[in-house]
Amino acid sequence: MPAFRKISTAHLISASVSTLAITALLSSGPAVAADFHFVSSGNVTWGQSGGSGFEGPNPLPGIGDQAIYNKAGTGQSIMWGAARNAGQLVFLAPYTGSGFVPMTPASQSSTLTLHGVDGLGVDSQVNQQITLSERIALGGNQEWRIDSNTGSITQLGHTAFRFVFLGSSMLTLNAVGTGNYSKTP
Repeated sequence: MPAFRKISTAHLISASVSTLAITALLSSGPAVAADFHFVSSGNVTWGQSGGSGFEGPNPLPGIGDQAIYNKAGTGQSIMWGAARNAGQLVFLAPYTGSGFVPMTPASQSSTLTLHGVDGLGVDSQVNQQITLSERIALGGNQEWRIDSNTGSITQLGHTAFRFVFLGSSMLTLNAVGTGNYSKTP
């Protein structure tokens, strides 16, 4: 008969607290506050109240919100003006646009901070290239996931005006299937 070791209650409480602490560390980012669906078929500036391309009474996503591009059409967002926040960017079929339009000149672009809703900052499930052409800052640890057969996420340029600022956050790039992430110089 195997020997059993008696475990005290203190060991079980310590193990439970340790497991809870590890779970809390692995779970990063806010929970979903609201979904904002991009409904424009044209290029619109993400920063104009009432004309941002998103539906809803408050047309600008915030820290815990999902900016969802899932309507048929090729409309794209233009980042201009003040800094913007979003919890997550989601790209789903039947959307066929490329995400964001580069500002010209690039010095007029503003920063989009992604906070990572439930640890996920970008979720692309479309079979085309999604372009992140502006300054992106991470507001917490997050994953950028490309889950498609031929889709990709491209970060345009690495200049003083176009880059991904990690700060103290960790970014995980996860290409499921044959999707890919690239950065052009």
